[in-house]
Amino acid sequence: MNGALLALALAAVPPPAYGVEAAFPPFRLEVPPIPARPSLRALARAAAGSVPLNVVQINLGLLRVPGVGDIVAYVDRRARLMPRVVGELSLEKDVDVFVFEELWEEGHAKILAAELEGRGYTVIRPSRKPFPFLQGSGMMVAVKEWIPILEAYYYLFEDRANYERNVYKGMVLLTLKPLEDAPPMVLVGAHLQSVPDPRADDSIAAQKGQIRQIGRIIGEHARKGAESLVLLCDCNLQDDQENYKSLTEGLGLADVMSLLYPGREAPSMSPENPLNRMGPQPLDRDIRIDYVWARGGAKAGVTPVEAQAVFNRPYATSEGPLYLSDHYGVYARLSYGVEP
Repeated sequence: MNGALLALALAAVPPPAYGVEAAFPPFRLEVPPIPARPSLRALARAAAGSVPLNVVQINLGLLRVPGVGDIVAYVDRRARLMPRVVGELSLEKDVDVFVFEELWEEGHAKILAAELEGRGYTVIRPSRKPFPFLQGSGMMVAVKEWIPILEAYYYLFEDRANYERNVYKGMVLLTLKPLEDAPPMVLVGAHLQSVPDPRADDSIAAQKGQIRQIGRIIGEHARKGAESLVLLCDCNLQDDQENYKSLTEGLGLADVMSLLYPGREAPSMSPENPLNRMGPQPLDRDIRIDYVWARGGAKAGVTPVEAQAVFNRPYATSEGPLYLSDHYGVYARLSYGVEP
């Protein structure tokens, strides 16, 4: 699908009618109650001085436009594959938190949510629909039930450019309590502005504004005691770009994969994946735009232990081999604990 055709189709949609975007307030997300009787695993982890925290970031690329078609090929086929391979990875890597982007359709979201809830996850999906074109935010977060969620919010990005002004993109912010004797920590899932053309100054400026907004919001939570942070993000940034430096230097975040394997980071998109050869912007080289970022606080630290690409191979289906998405996922094993 041609990128210009996608932009034209999206631009034809009228902007949201809810008023001034910068004044649109965050809204609290509903969180199911914590089980009255915590599991043995939760009790064992809470008694430790530190706990492993295994996280996965994945843009599922389940995007299509009415009247235009699938923007990333095989949307329905990949949606049918999704519960199986996500469920398998949850066991293989003992995943505690998943962050998903580009999960636009409620039918697809419900299928994945049912799979994860059956595996002991609390599933949170911002479902506000200010307009009917793309449903909700495209995001979903799943947290293993052993981790108490103290609060959950969704923030609409105040700065958005070109056709993304018609998309309800933003950030999910959860305050978690993985350790009884440690301060709470903040976990953020975000999907930053895409930059279809490196000369697109409006997109770059919107991205910069989104980074400032993330910094402002996590700063507010840090002042309330939740200093430690994990950010899982399709950032639409490469590590040689100025806005990447704004995240690492401006917000004090460490790019977990780069920290562990400098110069050997696994890509998150590749022309080896046929979905990228037939997409709106075909790739001719590997790139990395999906990340896990982390920073510790004065009283509790976040230590990167391991990181790798996941969902980076084709899976067998009745209709032939198929990749889950045009993006690969990022898995990180972290350790969260009280600083001595």
